Amino acid sequence: MNEKQLPLVTYEQAQRLKKAGFDWPTWWYYSEFYTPGRNPTHLGYDYCHNKSDFGGLSAPTVALALKWMRDEKGVIGNIFCRYEKRNEVYNNEVFVGDGWNESEDFNTYEAAESALLDKLIEFILQKDVRTEHDLEELEQAHIDND
Repeated sequence: MNEKQLPLVTYEQAQRLKKAGFDWPTWWYYSEFYTPGRNPTHLGYDYCHNKSDFGGLSAPTVALALKWMRDEKGVIGNIFCRYEKRNEVYNNEVFVGDGWNESEDFNTYEAAESALLDKLIEFILQKDVRTEHDLEELEQAHIDND
């Protein structure tokens, strides 16, 4: 991946996104069997590795993972820039409906964005945030098991 591309989630973030229910197709994935924790592999076409039997972890860009948080889980965080003594400081801020609010400073936008993703994943896993789609899948699984 070159520096002009959007950064991908880390292996650890990919693991936690899978646990949180990330199910969008991606072009990149991490292998859980062949090279766990190593560099992501470029597939060349969209595929949801989190739903495959091949032991892959979908590796979305951080931006796509944040979009998934907004669109599928209804969880939003913000990043803003301010200047301190001629230096840019990027700040991420997490505020959700129940008032959970955190803020932290970073030297780069990408670092702030990745840390924001970590906080939102943590929130989803702690609060067990479920969407209507999640509940429909659980209901269908229950029907299928009966």
